[in-house]
Amino acid sequence: MQRARRTMAAALLCGSAASAQAQADAALRGITTVNVLVQLDQRAVEYGGLDRTALVNRVTGRLLPLGLRVVDIEEGAGRSMSPILLVTIAMSDEETLGHARAYTVHAGLTEGVALRRSAGERVWGETWSAGEAVGFVGPGRPEDIAQAVDRLVARFASAFRSANTART
Repeated sequence: MQRARRTMAAALLCGSAASAQAQADAALRGITTVNVLVQLDQRAVEYGGLDRTALVNRVTGRLLPLGLRVVDIEEGAGRSMSPILLVTIAMSDEETLGHARAYTVHAGLTEGVALRRSAGERVWGETWSAGEAVGFVGPGRPEDIAQAVDRLVARFASAFRSANTART
């Protein structure tokens, strides 16, 4: 009986993982155009050395080899809006561990989605997430945070390739 329960639990977990992968693939499949938006909270802006435009260019440079067309948010306005690869960077306002500050970086794909309960109503929602990168950074080390952004964008790139590779 105990063995049967373990087998059933394992089957459910594998099914859940397969379902999650199928949903992630569906969210990324067929995307040809994307906007890139990097948001810094006030403490990240004050940290020094984090340049929003440079980070957008860095992310864009990693998306172009995927065959994605990267457009400005304004370019998409009023037309069929492209999904947005949104990267947010937040930092603590207090120094911890000496002179280090805690930071978190999140990257996710946001796009217009239709609400199931409301005919035709669309809202912006996150349809795919690379997850979070958290850590501590000392003064004058913005590259550490930029590398965390790189890791999350690499997760996006890997998932995008997987979702858009022809299946036999």
